[in-house]
Amino acid sequence: MKLTKGVHFDASTLKVIGFKDMGEDAEEALGDDFLETVEEAIESLPIDPKARQKINRREKSSQKTKNDKDRNLGDHALVISFQPFRGKWVQAIACFLTRGNASDSELTKLVLEAVILLERSGLLVDGVVTDGATWNRSMWAKFGISKETFSAQHPCDPDRKLYFISDFPHMMKCMRNCLCSKKIIQTQNGDVQLRHWEAVLEAESVHKLGLRECHKLTKDHLHPDAWQKMNVAMAWQFWSASVAAAMERYRFQGVDKLDDCQASIEMCQLINNLADAMNSNRPDNALRLGSTHFKAIEEFLNYFINLKKWADDKLMKKLQDAEKTRVALLRKKGISTREKVTKYQEDFIFSDSTDFGLIVSLKATLELAEFLVKKCGYAYLMTARLNQDALERFFGLVRQSCGGNTHPEPRVFAQLFRLLSIYSLVKPCRGSNITGGEMVTTLFNLEDMKMKTRQERHKLLSDKLDEIIIKGQDLDQITDLMEEVEKDHDYIGDGEAIDEFALSYVTGFVARHSKRYTDDCEECTKSLKKEETDKSDVDMLITQKTRGFLTYPSDALVDLTRTLERNILKTAVHSELEENILFLVLERLENSQVKTIGCERHKHQLTKSVMKFYIIMRMHFLARRWNQNAAAEKKKQKAHRKQAHLT
Repeated sequence: MKLTKGVHFDASTLKVIGFKDMGEDAEEALGDDFLETVEEAIESLPIDPKARQKINRREKSSQKTKNDKDRNLGDHALVISFQPFRGKWVQAIACFLTRGNASDSELTKLVLEAVILLERSGLLVDGVVTDGATWNRSMWAKFGISKETFSAQHPCDPDRKLYFISDFPHMMKCMRNCLCSKKIIQTQNGDVQLRHWEAVLEAESVHKLGLRECHKLTKDHLHPDAWQKMNVAMAWQFWSASVAAAMERYRFQGVDKLDDCQASIEMCQLINNLADAMNSNRPDNALRLGSTHFKAIEEFLNYFINLKKWADDKLMKKLQDAEKTRVALLRKKGISTREKVTKYQEDFIFSDSTDFGLIVSLKATLELAEFLVKKCGYAYLMTARLNQDALERFFGLVRQSCGGNTHPEPRVFAQLFRLLSIYSLVKPCRGSNITGGEMVTTLFNLEDMKMKTRQERHKLLSDKLDEIIIKGQDLDQITDLMEEVEKDHDYIGDGEAIDEFALSYVTGFVARHSKRYTDDCEECTKSLKKEETDKSDVDMLITQKTRGFLTYPSDALVDLTRTLERNILKTAVHSELEENILFLVLERLENSQVKTIGCERHKHQLTKSVMKFYIIMRMHFLARRWNQNAAAEKKKQKAHRKQAHLT
């Protein structure tokens, strides 16, 4: 699912969220036993050793390139869900943030991990359903899937198979789009031509207000735009039995353009019967061994395999003829042997990916149905469970929940993913004597999910701040002169400089908030603020905005926040935004003088708490500022593109 780039600072994990995340951190939490099982499964894949190393060496999100600074900012969501053969429920089990589309190596490892985790949870996984995208087909190849091999050895049980199936509604769209773009597909029984559909439309155009046999068929079905090419319902209507019946009737009535439409009628009927068989969602029309639907799949599979064999034989003959006349072909301006062969090949097939997906999916469906009936005690298989409709509905819910924003930011998508994927598990049963209030609140509480990472990173932050404070005190005697120079030349670089008035105003807020860290110590409280009579020129903004309740920060606290602000700005200017930018700030602070505030007894802890609060607050500000700049840049690019079209 497409997302809008955006970042968000997560105070619980101290990370900037929004970068590519393929679950590397979660792998360690699953334990060594799980990782060993995954490695064994990877070793069993029928691929060369270099490909195995690439799968194990999954790309780290911290990698960057000079030419693409924001390469790792996520703009797509990858979701894995589990759909049972029985029952109406569907459960999303994982989501990942990717930059573009995940690679085949990453997908292979994620599929293996998902299958192993589900099997360990007591769920049995017998199939993997994907669409026909190139990266998914490449992932299939990693498992050894081909036109002859449509299943792989199960990673958790050597006596079972893991079947791979392509989303059938997606293939329906691909078949329609191929015919619409090529206009003609050659078969052993004649040519399937788009003009036959156009002839039906033309014949029915006289009935503008009357009844029509193909009332749903329009010009948009035959010449779809970019959005209509992705419409499943339009593809279903294109290959419907009504269209085949209309072609046959109008040919019988003597419509000249339909004299040679028998091949089109045959393909329409075969695909329509196949669609009914591959989209059964009720017991009365489910796929049973020896049933009409089962025979429809076998009939189309035999037809398509014979068509491919006929096309390959004819292509081979064309290749031989082209070789015999190679010199003559090369002399024709703008036409090469390769181009001629490619043209012949394109007339015979839908597309390589669609042909491959159809053959593998139909074979896998038939064998999976036999396995479930003969080995698992099933009476039938509802083939609608072998497509991605449930996942598409999930994405639809996410888009609707975002209002007018069809491409939410990663933070919003993650929140909605948790809500939608957990809600069905915690929702009380209808008529039960309990309320769902306490259970629903768990949807908003992520403490348990992040506890280990949070504790580790907060301990690292605490230790770093301790080191900075202790080291900063040791620098007191040698940095007094440096501090005076920095005050006079408070220039950060790249046009950035500290606004002393804004700094004083924000420090006043920090002083007000930090009272909770003083343990009711009067001396510590006094060290945070000063009286209004002691205000200086830099406190002008506070004076302008106050209504008697704002706090004037002490000079010592302003010095501390100035030091923090200077290092934060230098890090932001000279380093790229990344998820661990907070710790880059801490590294820069290690070489800075940090003056403590508070009484002798509490100064270390009070200074540490103030520093932690200010740095985390500024991380939120940086993330928001980056989003604002990105939105402005996007708006600017949109205006430039519009201006370019006008000129």
